[in-house]
Amino acid sequence: MNEAKDLEGTFNIVLKASGHLKNSGAKAIVLCANTMHMFADRLEVEIGLPVIHVAVATANEIYKKGLKK
Repeated sequence: MNEAKDLEGTFNIVLKASGHLKNSGAKAIVLCANTMHMFADRLEVEIGLPVIHVAVATANEIYKKGLKK
Protein backbone atom coordinates (compact mmCIF):
# COMPACT_ATOMS: atom_id res chain seq x y z
CA MET A 1 0.00 0.00 0.00
CA ASN A 2 1.27 3.46 -0.90
CA GLU A 3 1.25 5.51 2.33
CA ALA A 4 1.76 8.80 0.47
CA LYS A 5 -1.65 8.75 -1.24
CA ASP A 6 -3.09 11.25 1.22
CA LEU A 7 -1.90 13.90 3.68
CA GLU A 8 -2.23 11.61 6.69
CA GLY A 9 -0.13 9.00 4.93
CA THR A 10 2.47 11.60 4.06
CA PHE A 11 2.55 12.78 7.67
CA ASN A 12 3.08 9.22 8.84
CA ILE A 13 6.07 8.84 6.49
CA VAL A 14 7.62 12.05 7.86
CA LEU A 15 6.86 10.99 11.45
CA LYS A 16 8.45 7.57 10.94
CA ALA A 17 11.55 9.08 9.34
CA SER A 18 11.78 11.63 12.16
CA GLY A 19 11.56 8.82 14.69
CA HIS A 20 14.53 7.11 13.05
CA LEU A 21 16.49 10.36 13.21
CA LYS A 22 15.58 10.86 16.87
CA ASN A 23 16.61 7.29 17.69
CA SER A 24 19.92 7.97 15.94
CA GLY A 25 20.62 10.93 18.20
CA ALA A 26 19.13 13.88 16.32
CA LYS A 27 18.40 16.87 18.54
CA ALA A 28 16.07 18.60 16.05
CA ILE A 29 14.27 17.97 12.78
CA VAL A 30 14.74 20.30 9.81
CA LEU A 31 11.94 20.58 7.24
CA CYS A 32 13.45 21.71 3.95
CA ALA A 33 10.36 21.35 1.77
CA ASN A 34 7.97 24.29 1.90
CA THR A 35 4.89 22.10 1.72
CA MET A 36 5.88 20.26 4.89
CA HIS A 37 5.06 23.37 6.95
CA MET A 38 1.57 21.99 7.31
CA PHE A 39 2.98 19.21 9.51
CA ALA A 40 5.51 21.20 11.56
CA ASP A 41 3.48 21.90 14.71
CA ARG A 42 1.98 18.43 14.89
CA LEU A 43 5.31 16.76 14.14
CA GLU A 44 7.05 18.74 16.86
CA VAL A 45 4.48 17.61 19.43
CA GLU A 46 4.41 13.97 18.35
CA ILE A 47 8.17 13.51 17.91
CA GLY A 48 9.22 15.49 20.98
CA LEU A 49 11.99 17.40 19.18
CA PRO A 50 12.14 20.97 17.93
CA VAL A 51 11.20 21.25 14.27
CA ILE A 52 13.08 23.86 12.24
CA HIS A 53 11.39 24.99 9.05
CA VAL A 54 13.79 26.35 6.43
CA ALA A 55 11.47 29.24 5.48
CA VAL A 56 11.10 30.40 9.09
CA ALA A 57 14.83 30.10 9.78
CA THR A 58 15.61 32.05 6.61
CA ALA A 59 13.07 34.76 7.41
CA ASN A 60 14.49 35.13 10.92
CA GLU A 61 18.01 35.64 9.56
CA ILE A 62 16.78 38.17 6.98
CA TYR A 63 15.00 40.09 9.74
CA LYS A 64 18.03 40.00 12.09
CA LYS A 65 20.30 41.35 9.35
CA GLY A 66 17.83 44.04 8.34
CA LEU A 67 17.87 42.99 4.69
CA LYS A 68 15.32 44.61 2.41
CA LYS A 69 16.15 42.90 -0.89
